[in-house]
Amino acid sequence: DATLKVIDLFEKKYPNIKIEAEYSGLDGYFDKLSTQFAAGNAPDIIQYGGNLNDYVGQGVVLDLNPFVGKELDLSKHDQSMVDAATMDGKFYGVTLGSNAYGILLNKTLFEQANVPLPGDTWTYQEFADTAAKLTKALGNVYGTEDF
Repeated sequence: DATLKVIDLFEKKYPNIKIEAEYSGLDGYFDKLSTQFAAGNAPDIIQYGGNLNDYVGQGVVLDLNPFVGKELDLSKHDQSMVDAATMDGKFYGVTLGSNAYGILLNKTLFEQANVPLPGDTWTYQEFADTAAKLTKALGNVYGTEDF
């Protein structure tokens, strides 16, 4: 809905330009997009999912630096968001948001494994060590999912 509202706002400002929204599930989306790039008929505006560098490496996305400060106002974007879409000094996309990782713990399995629950701070190494302890103690359950 938010994307469609942005399209409506854009078309009101630029009535001579029409945007046709395409809908797709995530399943197969990037395969389809890669095929469209290879065929030369990819959409003009694309939503990526953390794989922008793949398309930059293929040379199929536009450097947006010439538009920054003109058509693109990045003044309200955190620099880290701009950096996330900048490669080799070229800016390739406006970040729509960011994600934060979270961890859900199965307290019952921790208790069964006799492994203490983590404290308020936890390093990646402590996470890995705890996952290994859980796997070893439980035998038929992995200590973590490999996302």
